[in-house]
Amino acid sequence: MLTAFDVLLIIAAFFIMGAGFLRRRSARRMGREERRSGTWSGLPRYFLGHDKILRNRRPGTAHLLVFWGVMVPLLAAVLAQFGFSLPRTPARILSLFMDLLGLALLVGVLYFLIRTFKAAALKEPKRTLLPLTLLLLILVAGFLAEGVRLSILDPEDTWSSPVGWVLSMGLPASPLLMQMMIRVHFFAVLVFVATLPFTFMHHAVTASMNVYYRRTGPRGDLRPLDLDGGPLGAATVRDLSWKQLLDAAACVSCGRCEENCPAFISGKPLSPQKVVRNIREQMQAAAR
Repeated sequence: MLTAFDVLLIIAAFFIMGAGFLRRRSARRMGREERRSGTWSGLPRYFLGHDKILRNRRPGTAHLLVFWGVMVPLLAAVLAQFGFSLPRTPARILSLFMDLLGLALLVGVLYFLIRTFKAAALKEPKRTLLPLTLLLLILVAGFLAEGVRLSILDPEDTWSSPVGWVLSMGLPASPLLMQMMIRVHFFAVLVFVATLPFTFMHHAVTASMNVYYRRTGPRGDLRPLDLDGGPLGAATVRDLSWKQLLDAAACVSCGRCEENCPAFISGKPLSPQKVVRNIREQMQAAAR
């Protein structure tokens, strides 16, 4: 049961998240105007297929696990607030599915955490370390709370919560410990929500917007130059268009640009990833 203080914390978390995304929006809007109409056609394929991300098989699969491991419980939590309920058997099947999905999310989070610590050339570990640590804390606290609950109730039929059942064998039947884990889980979720715009996880929004505003015409189509329209090129981030700034904000430093850049492949001192990162850093500095 939520207390008045809990409701206040939820409102504060969403307020901070909204303020952060508004700040990011204002940072993008400092760029030049560009006429670009959005289209919804690419979003279902982007969300469901992960086709481009899965070209890198291991990180792509881990990204898929993290994406659905976050989105499905989020949808279930939203539906629960409207009193949505299921009969006993379907509810237990859903519980089993959520348990297995939590395990999949745990695998994805651990993969990215290990990848973060192993990657010696990683330029921005702080962007990924905080949200991944929060997700890990959310998962561990949730599983521990379920394990203590099963240890207290000691039900005969535990097939719907296999992870909690395994943990219950080594956890004490302590209502206080269960409440502590529930609170840790709750606070970690709130911190995760509040910090979304300020960490690597903001790309869930910016990447979706980037797909929505993507170019629908020929990709190699060049724009005509206006030689009488002022200086050519870009001296500062304000000389770039808002869509170019959105491209930089949506970058996740996956390295595919460098893998496909002829200059970088040939050993030339040109890093498209570094260019995009510098644009993003200048954009954030200008916003401050």
